[in-house]
Order: sequence, then structure tokens, then C-alpha cells
Amino acid sequence: MPPSQGKQLVRKVSEVLSVRFRELFPLTNANPAEVYLCEPGRGLQMYIYGSLPEARLPLEANFGAMFTRNGLPVGYGVGVVLFDRVEIAVNVFPAFRSGESAFLIEQFFRVFYHHFGSRLFLVQRGQMGYGDDEPLKSGAFWFYYKLGFRALDAGVRDLAEQEHQKILRQKKKILSQKKKKL
Repeated sequence: MPPSQGKQLVRKVSEVLSVRFRELFPLTNANPAEVYLCEPGRGLQMYIYGSLPEARLPLEANFGAMFTRNGLPVGYGVGVVLFDRVEIAVNVFPAFRSGESAFLIEQFFRVFYHHFGSRLFLVQRGQMGYGDDEPLKSGAFWFYYKLGFRALDAGVRDLAEQEHQKILRQKKKILSQKKKKL
């Protein structure tokens, strides 16, 4: 994006996060001269923000993102790139979590795969529920799980298996209740 538009977009993401009491390093230090717009379709726009030169780290590159759907903010994210690896974090706002959240994150991954050359995608274990129930309650755990993410840490893998078994038992119970009604 041209720097003049980049300046407006940096202000916009700051406002979107401020009203939600959120702050992310790559978005707080977003560079108006380094804003990319990706429009993969279905009304989705992804604004990817590079960091100001004085805020850049020596090895890894931090990129922030704001996701809009037909111009309406629906979430934000971050990608931390080091060589061919990227650590991804995404937050889709609660009102927009159903529907095409998987499409959104898939397109975010595609940006890092095609534009930045990332081949290995990492998600922090806390985003999948390790030490925090909020990802389990919000559905983030299954969001990542269904996309094929599996924990490297044995404790997180055990937690994932426990949660998976709970869901299977619940589904089985619901199906048997439906059969009884028929």
C-alpha cells in the first residue's frame, strides 16, 4: 500500500485493538510504509503490517495483521518469521468465529507460505489450551486441531487427547438420544 494509505491503516488497526484492550508488538510498532493488502476472495481483506525499522529484531521478522470482511474488522493476528519458519497467532472476534474462520486462517497461512517462504507453521501451546481454559471455551483448540496442528509437548498432546475423548463421548451420547427419539 502507498505510505499515505498505510498511515491510515496503522491508525485503523490501533483503534480496532484499543477498544478491545489488546496490544501486540508488531501492530503497536507497525510501519506505515510497509503495509500489504491481500484479498483472497469471499469479501476477506488481510492487511499485513511490517515493523518500524527501529523496532525490528535482529533475526526474526514480526508481522501483524488485521482481517476485515467487506471492510468490517473481524480479527487480528501475528506472524513471526525466522528463516522458513513462522509462528502464527490469530484471534477471530467472537461474533465471527463460526462460518469461515478456517478460510481466514488458511489464507493467512498462504500469505506466509507464498510471500515470505514459510514452510513450517508453529502455534504456541497456550493457544491450544495448555495452562489456559479460554482457548478450549472459545473453540480455538479445535480450530487448530482440525487444521492439523498437533502439539510437540507431551503434556499438551495428552490434554488434546483428553478433550478429543470428551467430544467423542458427548457426540455418542447425543446420537444415541436422537436414535431413541426416532
